[in-house]
Amino acid sequence: MRPSLPLKITAVLPITAFALLAIGFFTAHLLWSTGFFLSTFGPVEILPLYGSILYSILIVNTAGVNTFGLKRERRLAVDIVGGLLAMFSTAWLLLAFPFNFGHFAAAAPAPLQFLFSWVSNLMAQTVLFLLLVGSAALTAYFVALEVSFREVA
Repeated sequence: MRPSLPLKITAVLPITAFALLAIGFFTAHLLWSTGFFLSTFGPVEILPLYGSILYSILIVNTAGVNTFGLKRERRLAVDIVGGLLAMFSTAWLLLAFPFNFGHFAAAAPAPLQFLFSWVSNLMAQTVLFLLLVGSAALTAYFVALEVSFREVA
């Protein structure tokens, strides 16, 4: 009998698959000029959008192992940097908002477009705002852990 995958791996696979699907979805919008990305969407907006997704894949896939061979205290520093990147990327995308969610469904196959057609700009901005608040809270938590480790040491 084959052993089951550890819990960490079973959590990593769907997160990575979703992130890769998101990259493919956004790339399809970009290549097909669906109207989802506004004319203001350029390299300055591409970097935070794709960079944050790629960074999340990297972190999720290294979370179960000793990240880059670092000790726990140094891994917290990596998490803090990741949290700050997520905060600034999300804040930039929220402020610039180079999207038109009226065209969000255009890159999906026709039978699946109904899944995305109801998403509005306001809903997307709300999700980005919640991501900003969540990443700020998580970064603050990592900073508090870092401070507590330094006080104990």
